[in-house]
Amino acid sequence: MTMMRAGLLPAPRGIADGSKNDRGRITHGLIPTHCLCVTTNGTGDMRSYKMGRSMRKAGLVLMAVLGSSATAMAAGDSSAGQTVFATHCVACHSTQPGKNEVGPSLAGIVGSKSASIPGYDFSPAMKDANITWDDANLEKFLANPAGFIPGTKMFINLPSDTDRQNVIAYLNTLKK
Repeated sequence: MTMMRAGLLPAPRGIADGSKNDRGRITHGLIPTHCLCVTTNGTGDMRSYKMGRSMRKAGLVLMAVLGSSATAMAAGDSSAGQTVFATHCVACHSTQPGKNEVGPSLAGIVGSKSASIPGYDFSPAMKDANITWDDANLEKFLANPAGFIPGTKMFINLPSDTDRQNVIAYLNTLKK
């Protein structure tokens, strides 16, 4: 990421910064119609390559998508999430469908409604919550269960943002 793209320096006039205005800047000639890519070949020799219009457009589209994608930024590591799950959650929750423990089975929990796991005795608060377990609601619940659903039976939280994102990524891999 460049210093300009990171927002640390303003983009000077005539430089593509991935903003919505780039298309207009290109159209009106404020961004040069040619771009050069300078590379080294491993021996210290520098070479310049002229990038075509389609490569410039592809680069701008890529910058816009990656720079604005909350999903790409927020996605966790499911392998790390499985490890956190094993050390923090497995004492109360199973990942096997239909196998409820102290807490309900979490197989297929993502996308399901609160208190919808068959065979588990949910608290009245969870039954009344009527929420869908998407990534955003799981984030809030795992950060502070009693604060998100006062009266829930769950009393353990995950204080680390990274751990929560990783566990949510792991829960997204579990199927019913």
